[in-house]
Amino acid sequence: MKKIDAVCFGLAVTDLLITGFNSEVVFSGDLTRMEGMELSVGGDALNEASVLASLGYGVSLMSRLGDDLFARHVVETIEKRGVQNGMAIQPGQHTGLSIVLIRPDGQRHFAVRKWDETLAVTHAEDLDMELIEQAKVVSYGSLFTSGDLDSEKLVPILRKAQQAGTITCADIMMELGASLEQVEKALPYLDYMLPSLEEAAYYTGQETPSQMAQVLLEKGVGTVIIKMGGEGVFVKNTELEVTLPAFAVPVVDTTGAGDNFVAGFISGLIDDLPLLECVRRGNGCGAISVQQVGASAAVKSKQQLLDFLAAHA
Repeated sequence: MKKIDAVCFGLAVTDLLITGFNSEVVFSGDLTRMEGMELSVGGDALNEASVLASLGYGVSLMSRLGDDLFARHVVETIEKRGVQNGMAIQPGQHTGLSIVLIRPDGQRHFAVRKWDETLAVTHAEDLDMELIEQAKVVSYGSLFTSGDLDSEKLVPILRKAQQAGTITCADIMMELGASLEQVEKALPYLDYMLPSLEEAAYYTGQETPSQMAQVLLEKGVGTVIIKMGGEGVFVKNTELEVTLPAFAVPVVDTTGAGDNFVAGFISGLIDDLPLLECVRRGNGCGAISVQQVGASAAVKSKQQLLDFLAAHA
């Protein structure tokens, strides 16, 4: 039996959430009173780990932080939520800060510092391979969020995980100028890849979800799960091709919805559920998350998720 349910590695940042953002209004004068401003936490790996901990699973978060106020805020928050602290603190670097501009329709835009040597992002040496090999599932929050890992360095990490019987997953971030060629050698070691529709289109150059998924399958990915927002989720592997509808819920803030989906999906893998039941859990966590401002605090418990799914059966 595995000693830990999941390990998530990738970005862990501080989020400044600004609600009611309207660019025409904001830039029309010197002062704009926003609906709300809240300091929170975010980052793909942190969001996944936080939601998994809220669902009651044992999860470790591995990331790199600077030695600053934002780092202390991140560490205090995740430990309070029950996430095992696998952080590497790097003196002289800044912890990532995202300013999240949330429009009245719940859609959002991120303003972040340019990636450079002064910003703390995850490196291969930050990862505890022994713990990863002891996990039921390991998830790389997003390909192309940590330059050091988005190279051949990712290959031995995922290969060793698979050899130890750990299920491997990765989301992906749309980084202009990046290409699948940079991580192509790592893709055969991914059991599941979970891009958004826009990301899948950008990296594959294809027009339909089926075509996008086929490109990734041919590069060695086991199963491709494409998140399509309100249009649902497309799933394809060598045995299955299906679209599952999204749950119809009021949308307040879509920040972190994809990460919540991944966490819900991983929870199903941990519980050995059939693939489509895992996807349904992902849809449930995503639907719960968009009804509240913030990236990772809406999902409170596994019972909440199960009640939501039962109510929407």
